Amino acid sequence: MVSDRPKRLALATALIILPLLISRAPAQVEATAGFEDGFDGRALGQPWAWDSPGGAALYAVSEGNLNIVVGGGSDQWVDVDAAPRVLKAQPPAPYGIETQVVSTDQNGATFAGLAVFRDPANWLVGGWHGGGRLELSGIVNGLPTPALGVSTTKYAFLRLRKATANPVNPYFSFYFDASPDGLNWTNVNVYHDWTRAFEAAETRVGFLAKDWNAYRGPSYSIAFGFYREYPGDPMPSALSDYLQAPPTAKIGVMTGPNSPTGQVSVNANVCGTDLGIPFIWRSATYFAFGDTRGCAGRPNDRSSALAFSPNTTTAAGLSLQAWLADHNAEARDVLRETTGSNAIPTGAIGIGNNAYIFFMEVSGWEWPGAWRCSLTSVASASAANPAEWTNHQAAVGWGPGGFSQLAVLHEPSTATLYLYGTPCGRSGSVRLMKVPEGEILNLGAYSYLAGFNGPNQPVWSPSQRDAITVAGGPAGELSVRHNAWLGSYVMTYLDQAKEAIVLRESPTPWGPWSAPIVIARNAEYPKLYGAFMQQGLEDNGGETIYFTMSQWDPYNVFLMRTTLLRRPR
Repeated sequence: MVSDRPKRLALATALIILPLLISRAPAQVEATAGFEDGFDGRALGQPWAWDSPGGAALYAVSEGNLNIVVGGGSDQWVDVDAAPRVLKAQPPAPYGIETQVVSTDQNGATFAGLAVFRDPANWLVGGWHGGGRLELSGIVNGLPTPALGVSTTKYAFLRLRKATANPVNPYFSFYFDASPDGLNWTNVNVYHDWTRAFEAAETRVGFLAKDWNAYRGPSYSIAFGFYREYPGDPMPSALSDYLQAPPTAKIGVMTGPNSPTGQVSVNANVCGTDLGIPFIWRSATYFAFGDTRGCAGRPNDRSSALAFSPNTTTAAGLSLQAWLADHNAEARDVLRETTGSNAIPTGAIGIGNNAYIFFMEVSGWEWPGAWRCSLTSVASASAANPAEWTNHQAAVGWGPGGFSQLAVLHEPSTATLYLYGTPCGRSGSVRLMKVPEGEILNLGAYSYLAGFNGPNQPVWSPSQRDAITVAGGPAGELSVRHNAWLGSYVMTYLDQAKEAIVLRESPTPWGPWSAPIVIARNAEYPKLYGAFMQQGLEDNGGETIYFTMSQWDPYNVFLMRTTLLRRPR
């Protein structure tokens, strides 16, 4: 036992016998391990150093665990240096460090995990946020970072990787990954060390545990099961393929008087709208729009609208030919929201004679990027009557939670729909469920990704409560497709922390998803959001992809184009 406050010996003794909250499983890594510590002794050995500058913490090494007790007020923030840490010298990059959280009694004012620590003004932590999520964040050059990615599943295994963002750029990036079993890893997000803040010789790595400076309540404790570091990057990111951001261009506006078929839009009284979720059905490309505004002098606000182009390729053009209209020949509200709610489309798909629009019912708007949902459901139409959409919320629905906003991936080879869910708003992480394509209107046929029983061996559960995070956020307005050019699946969404539309790739629908790459920035396209792809809307087999993107000002939808790079095979 080593302590800067011996009178707290009893507290450390109690910590040693904390019940295990998570079963200990051997982590396997893809690279040869370098330094390892199983914490099997009675004290920290070389090369570790214990530091508790606030004087309100202590640690113990016992029964294969590193146990840290964090006293109230042990904060680490701007001009505050009171958090306990266990650190060693930073190994040469590229490297990875891993641990397992064995037990903890963290509260809502705490944050603990793996750390990269140079000094009180330069540190990062990837770990368990007491508010109920995983998070990567810190202080760099004396300024707070945003929450660099979140996961609403507290995976037991944590990893920080330091690797090049790109061979030609003179900086490294820190990737935060998590895993339920030490085998199947999810990238939560990445911090790019543009200023090379962590290249200084005094930079160390290891563990840090903190609470908020204003919190003066009881101590909390956390136990780590092992520490392992290894050379190399076992989970290369798609970022390494890019010398710069992929080239993205705005092709044009889709609705209103300045669109290619402006009179069609004006006749339908659509001069402002958003989302524009594409789906191919009945040999045409349909677009499901969100909140839709009328033209000057013709007020008519609708929560959803539907238009179509007779073409299914970008080469032929995707100009809108007609809108689903009401008796006044104006675009009508397709989803027919209930009183007090706005029914907003989030994903859509056409399968054979039927089409489906998944939607959220928004019961209240809060601040930008945040809103409240009352339920999520699906509406359908048939080829026999494509203008009549039936709302199925009485039979198929999900309450507020991780599946409030649904993006759809159709896998015809297995006749399966994968639906990626996020909470209401743009700050949550991504979960996954699936359903046979013929059972979309049968709620009991849906199953939820609940974990893995081996590398790339997903486990599905009939209970939504078992759903785990498959990609860390913050994620807003999600879209997922298979890309033949990359030979992988691609995911696009708005990352509010980056103020950008990002793209990630994965070899399977359930991951692991690479770290995000930026494909459109707020600086170039102010107040951007939404990035919706459609299978087949691409050139050269997916080398160039097309997506719809919204801008709040001007309030409209734009067709965008991005050319991707492919790592050598």
